[in-house]
Amino acid sequence: MEFFTENNVVSSNFQPVGCVQAAGAAGSSPITGLPVQVWLPPTASVCIPRWSLLKVLSDILIAIYAGDLSALVLVDLSAAIDTVDQDILIRRLKTSYGLSGVVLQWFETYLIGRRQYVRTGSSASSPTLIVCGVPQGSVLGPILFLLYTADLILLIQGHGLCPHLYADDTQIYGFCRPCASLELQNTITSCVDDVGRWMRSNRLQLNTAKTEILWFTTGRRSHQLPQSSLRVGSDDVIPTAVVRDLGIYIDSDVSMRSHVTKTVSACFAVLRQLRSIRQSVPMQVRSPVASDVSCSDATGLRKCNSRRHSAVFCSSDFSR
Repeated sequence: MEFFTENNVVSSNFQPVGCVQAAGAAGSSPITGLPVQVWLPPTASVCIPRWSLLKVLSDILIAIYAGDLSALVLVDLSAAIDTVDQDILIRRLKTSYGLSGVVLQWFETYLIGRRQYVRTGSSASSPTLIVCGVPQGSVLGPILFLLYTADLILLIQGHGLCPHLYADDTQIYGFCRPCASLELQNTITSCVDDVGRWMRSNRLQLNTAKTEILWFTTGRRSHQLPQSSLRVGSDDVIPTAVVRDLGIYIDSDVSMRSHVTKTVSACFAVLRQLRSIRQSVPMQVRSPVASDVSCSDATGLRKCNSRRHSAVFCSSDFSR
């Protein structure tokens, strides 16, 4: 395992990169041959992030359509996958998921006994035994983390809230009538406190400073959204108007305006970069590339505008 960084001065920029076997990169369990989703709880997934987000947004839109307020909490963990207790994970695979024999031994050899070192330039440290964490760089890493934290689902549901887990991203959301927003706030606070206690007992660290909360309603009911801060652990979290969840920017009115704006801005940034090098590209290459970029850009912008108008229409339809 080696450490790489874009900035060799700031040590917090270092991220571990594991060299895993080909079996670990398979999309299904290499031992049982079963699709990984068979092992996972219904409210956890390791598929395409946007598919996972669709479930959350669908529930929120249905609640908004019914005239309710909705709250979404994005729980942040500190070095989540790197702090998994390997002994607890092996014990959980045995007792909760029924693994035994050769299958359990395979996971033990896959997890236990790994070493890592730090290399910068031509210098390298002595290898050190890894006593916690699951290997990153393979599909099995997020899967094992979800199996490790699956008990959170029942804990969150016990508070009357809805959980959704995607790898190390934990989302907690709930709904209420506008007059019951304070009660929902208290429920969320109590739930996050219990989540923090569960994580500490399982060697994980809840990062309350980076935990975010977003309230949802239609544009016409935005005045009903709570503005008071929410206590998360020892920190007070102020509700935000936009959050970035699994790579998608979500607005409090679910209009997707922020995401469309960010996407269009990124497109124009790439176009400006292409324009700056156009004089260095031979003419026989420049013409077909410019034609392809123009067509793809026009198509992309049309899609963005179409999605934006659809989202705005959907939001305004809910407000009726």
